[in-house]
Amino acid sequence: DQNITGFIEPHAHLRSNVYHGCAPYKIFARYGVEWAFPECMIHSKNYRYVHYMQSLFRWSYLPKFCQNHWHHIDRFDRFYPENRLEFSLRNSWIYDKWSIDLLLSQGYNCYKRSEIFPLRRGYGQNHFEPFCVQAQCAYKGLYFSVAQEYDLRSCDLAQLEVMASVSSGQYHFFLGYLYQRAALRRERCLFSDIPMFGIVGFMVPIGKSIRLHYDGKFYSQDERAFPFFNVAKPMLHHFRLDYEGHCWGISIGWEEKRYRQYGNWKSERAITLAIRLESIGSFAQKFKRFPIYHAPEGYLG
Repeated sequence: DQNITGFIEPHAHLRSNVYHGCAPYKIFARYGVEWAFPECMIHSKNYRYVHYMQSLFRWSYLPKFCQNHWHHIDRFDRFYPENRLEFSLRNSWIYDKWSIDLLLSQGYNCYKRSEIFPLRRGYGQNHFEPFCVQAQCAYKGLYFSVAQEYDLRSCDLAQLEVMASVSSGQYHFFLGYLYQRAALRRERCLFSDIPMFGIVGFMVPIGKSIRLHYDGKFYSQDERAFPFFNVAKPMLHHFRLDYEGHCWGISIGWEEKRYRQYGNWKSERAITLAIRLESIGSFAQKFKRFPIYHAPEGYLG
């Protein structure tokens, strides 16, 4: 069977009036259609081995609208126009407790290169996006993925992203790595002097209801694909304590951002606080009692 799905994503954003005399706002919507073609499945007699294969066609559209008042605050806190077509092919293999996924995708944006979101621009291509190959492998609590983007003209590797994570009970650890070629960085006008980014994080329980989270981002200006760790510099540290109550939760965090401005290193520190309350429906479910059934007459058990 095949499935065609349409979607609309409305957005409403409001910016404070710290930088300007009035509070700017923007209201817009993203539209799209997904067409999932029939799925092909091959399996062994006892279903110990299963292979799935399916193709997907996606169209997404975001019209142009004025965002000049957003540009002066943060260049990348914007929504770039999109009239994008994408074709992808998914292959999935399951063998016992192993699962392997392979995804091939190619995108085409009808807008010009200067109007496309920088991280989707292809090197030397006005409308075509890089050809993407993504592979994932999972076994119990182990997870590993590799995503690569290739230049369509020369078939050279333009971007490499590696992610790995380990989970055991309530403990979780992850490690990530991103590398971009110099030509692609200049094309995307984003961190043109930083070829490598790395992220590391973990989650550990403290008691029954408290979790400690850490997220760290690092970068290196070494042009080698895998530089030594001693040349990586910190860019972000984020610690967070999460408490899960009966029907509510609270999160307290501390983060430090480091950046370079006019040749000098600067840092910003902030304390974050978030409170979560569950809805009335989920709140009532926690106090829902099982019905009491009256025993029939003559029952002595």
